[in-house]
Amino acid sequence: MQEGVLIVAKRNFSNDDKLGRLGYAKFIEILLFDTKKYKRDDDTNSFVLALDSPWGTGKTYFIEMLYDYLENSAELDVQFNVFKYNAWQNDFWDNAFEPLMHTFLSDDKFVMPNKNRLNSLASKLKICIPSIAKGILIQPIRLVAGEKAAEDTRQTIDTAVDWFADINSIFPDYQIFTENIKILKDVLAEYVELIGHSRRLVIIIDELDRCKPTFAIQTLEIVKHLFDVEGISFVFSLDIQQLSHSIKCVYGNGMDSVGYIMRFFDYIFKMPTPDIKSFIQNTIEGKPIKLEHKDLIEFIDNFLHITRFLNLSLRDITTIYTSFLALVEFELVDNPNVILYYNYLALLCLKYKAPTCFEALMLGKANAEHDNIIKNIFRSSSEFRNLIRVNDFLSKINVSVKQDVTCKSSIKV
Repeated sequence: MQEGVLIVAKRNFSNDDKLGRLGYAKFIEILLFDTKKYKRDDDTNSFVLALDSPWGTGKTYFIEMLYDYLENSAELDVQFNVFKYNAWQNDFWDNAFEPLMHTFLSDDKFVMPNKNRLNSLASKLKICIPSIAKGILIQPIRLVAGEKAAEDTRQTIDTAVDWFADINSIFPDYQIFTENIKILKDVLAEYVELIGHSRRLVIIIDELDRCKPTFAIQTLEIVKHLFDVEGISFVFSLDIQQLSHSIKCVYGNGMDSVGYIMRFFDYIFKMPTPDIKSFIQNTIEGKPIKLEHKDLIEFIDNFLHITRFLNLSLRDITTIYTSFLALVEFELVDNPNVILYYNYLALLCLKYKAPTCFEALMLGKANAEHDNIIKNIFRSSSEFRNLIRVNDFLSKINVSVKQDVTCKSSIKV
């Protein structure tokens, strides 16, 4: 597996589309097929699409299926060369350019029928990539260098023999930097030409909104300025609102961060809110629990209620249910009771999404605000409504209780 490439599992819409999102993939395919038709500006060459959805709503899961779909699509008279890059897995690096280029160049799809031309392009890349990476790294340092940078510039100007006659000697680093950007664009354009007009080059960038603010901004700027080549399309999977908060960390609260982000994209696709009940049903069907059909329906309905009340994301649901299964197998394997199961699940949800309330409940220090949450979450257990300590409830359902300093109970939540 190449570094920088996100591959959790080989997922596809035929087997893994729990939320019925195949139609969204077909829509994105149409956009990528005829990018000129949907471009925002005529003065840019590449096409950049944003797949916008909040954290935990299944973007990465969808991206994995989209990757497979585009790679194997036969819907339109075109094929796609798709590269996939996880920005968050690489934001430990000191610049955003090298991990992205490494992912692109190390992929098996970066091959050409003409090896001589490939070698020629490789030679050019060996020259331009280090210079570009150095330039990207140095510029932010100069921005924060203050008076020292200003004094260096003044000295350079003072010692120049002829500003107008030899301007490149005054800014040699910038001159080399821009020349190598041109070389990079020429190489990318040649690659697009070599793979043919019947193929589309698509680079998917996932989880940008989870990156360090400087890394996220740099990635956007790199795509805008260095990869602006006709025939290249980008699909960003992100949460624009979350990313806007990162932008404000760099530029300040007075910055129109959402407007700043919008300018990078030709098309912004807002992923519709999924059917939460269907997702819960599919999640449980994939890893079933031992309940009678009537009890299972009640369990799903109660899970849906708590999901809406605590505003659980798809990722929250998956994480909590996985933990619930482990607890059931360890504690409750011989007692498949719907009330017991639900309250066990509810405690997990509370611990995961409302930890202060959970802690207060376990310590018997719940206040009025906590009581309101507890009454809503544990609505299926009338015994639980008026209990002050959770251990009283656990004793009633025959779960052994052992007091300790950290948890006040032996229940494994």
